[in-house]
Amino acid sequence: MDNDHQQTLRLLLSNGIPDPLADFPDGTCAIIDDDRTITVYDGVPDNWRLTAAASWPPEPRLSLCPWVALAPTDTGIVLLNLATTDIAPLPTPVQRSLEMQRNQHTVGVARAQAPRRVHLRDGQVHICSPSGPIRAIPVGAPYTASQEAFERQQAHTFGFLSPALRIVARMISLYGPITTSDLLYRVYPNPSNKDRSTLHVTLSRLRGNPRVDLRRTPDGRLDISLRDTPDGVSA
Repeated sequence: MDNDHQQTLRLLLSNGIPDPLADFPDGTCAIIDDDRTITVYDGVPDNWRLTAAASWPPEPRLSLCPWVALAPTDTGIVLLNLATTDIAPLPTPVQRSLEMQRNQHTVGVARAQAPRRVHLRDGQVHICSPSGPIRAIPVGAPYTASQEAFERQQAHTFGFLSPALRIVARMISLYGPITTSDLLYRVYPNPSNKDRSTLHVTLSRLRGNPRVDLRRTPDGRLDISLRDTPDGVSA
């Protein structure tokens, strides 16, 4: 893997999904070329595609759209949209790598009603509809992750929590120590009174979870970390 590939992959794994992909829900796959050009494929209508320049935030962030790095190509890196694709046919170590990226960089994933299945065959990634393949892209060896690494990362990203609690825990872990007011706007960009009440209930549930240490700093801001407790406890 050359330096451009390595730098792009490092940014994807450390800082997350670049703009404008971070807020772009359409398409099944994308390629980020070594010159940082993003090309998104298989949107609506068919044969539609977007080309734009990738721009990473200076610090890690959580995004709504689950774009994750699958494998290198001759010119860049192939990404999948986990909201519109089904990765069940992929080898387990590859699935782990994709899920780890989703857990690290996204929240609130909603799946499409008819996701396109993804296969790796003969040095290509195939995006398939019920009627057959719709796209094939040559790729190198896909990125993989071990079960041990996956389990460590699941704990680190609060994967044992329910989705509603996990979003709040991840926001505090990424942006904390954080005031309750700032957290409210992180979780709900346009919060209502109901959202405020929901957040207080969620914080109360997090405090009651034996694996979560939710606390306030001396100046009243929220901070969070994991406790050492037996596995298998969920919320």
